[in-house]
Amino acid sequence: MVAQEEDARSRRGEPVEGRSGKPDVGQADIEALFGRTRTELTNLFGSLRRIAFVEWQGIRLRAFDFAFRGAFFVCAFCFVLAASVSASIMLIRGLKLALQAWSGSEWVGDLGASTIILGALTAAVMAARTAVRRSYVRRTEERLGATPRPASEVNKV
Repeated sequence: MVAQEEDARSRRGEPVEGRSGKPDVGQADIEALFGRTRTELTNLFGSLRRIAFVEWQGIRLRAFDFAFRGAFFVCAFCFVLAASVSASIMLIRGLKLALQAWSGSEWVGDLGASTIILGALTAAVMAARTAVRRSYVRRTEERLGATPRPASEVNKV
C-alpha cells in the first residue's frame, strides 16, 4: 500500500516521502552537504595547524628565554662564587696572621683560622637547611590545604 501511494505521488509531481515521513534528499543536496562539510573540515584542520604552529613558536620562545636566563644566572652564580672564595681566602689569611701575631706561633694561626672558618660554614649550611625545610613544609601544607604548623614543629620533621 505504501508503495502504491508513493507511485501515485510521484506521478502527480508531489515530493515523495520515505518511510520516516521526511522528504527524500536529492543528489544535489547530498553533494552540497558534503561540499560544506569538506569546507568546514578544511577550515578546521587549517585552524588546528595554525594553533599548533603558534603553540610550537611559544615553546621555542620560552626555550630561548630560558636559555638566556639560565646563562645569566650561571654567570651571576660564578661571579658570586668567585667573590665568596676570594673573600674567604682573604679572611682566612687575615685570621691566620692575626692569631700568629697574637700567639707568636705559626701553627696556632693555621689551626685557629681554619676552625673559625669551618664553624662559620657549618652554621651557614645548617641555617640554609632549616630555611629550605621550612619553606618546603609550608608550601606542601598550603597546597594540601592543611593548617600550617608553627616553626618549632617544622624543625622536628
